[in-house]
Amino acid sequence: MIFDTAVMSKQGGRRYNEDCCDYVMLPQAACWVLADGLGGHRGGAIASQAAVAEVLREFKEMPGCSAELLQKYIIAAQHKLLAMQQADETIASMRTTMVVVLTDYRSVIWGHIGDSRLYYFRSGQLQFQTKDHSVPQMLVDMGKISLPEIRNHEDRNRLIRALGQNKELRLTILEDSQAVHVGDAMLLCSDGFWELVQEEDMVKVLADTVSPAKWLNALEQVLLEHAKGEFDNYSAIAIITG
Repeated sequence: MIFDTAVMSKQGGRRYNEDCCDYVMLPQAACWVLADGLGGHRGGAIASQAAVAEVLREFKEMPGCSAELLQKYIIAAQHKLLAMQQADETIASMRTTMVVVLTDYRSVIWGHIGDSRLYYFRSGQLQFQTKDHSVPQMLVDMGKISLPEIRNHEDRNRLIRALGQNKELRLTILEDSQAVHVGDAMLLCSDGFWELVQEEDMVKVLADTVSPAKWLNALEQVLLEHAKGEFDNYSAIAIITG
């Protein structure tokens, strides 16, 4: 099965882009990674770039598509960040979110930490989206706010989990891989992207496009129509199977 991919990462209204995203496609498997760095003073950029690079390095050394391997890749990124923090106290507070997708070209599996999301579409409809590790998501789970209200909540940037925290790493990883159908689509994106692009827009634009690049470009126009002031970095990886 073919996995057609497009990638976008831009600084938005900020001085620096602290997001990072990349992917590797090998004959037996592929890996897509997106990270949104936190910490200021460019520490966020260091965190996201190092974490993405480490996941892809681990993947290339031992490619595959399983929950065990996915956890191994992300734990390696965590260890890399902690080692960098110990070596340089100026970046001791750097953190990053992460979302990762793996495939063996027949099935997919994904995992994440923080509020970078994966959206999965089948037959042109949204089938699944990850749940943020954030204070607003906790409020949704408690029934105090609705899911759409996360976008404008005053605590929307308060994360309860991230890579780079020197404590137990609590990832959310799909337990079993999911079979892929022709025409399935995936969107990995940072909060700077999904905060300004509604899920209904993702579905609507997907129906009108035939490639990941056109899908992303059209969604970027939606995002820019809603962007104001010093809006956040925004990044996304779009994947459509065929």
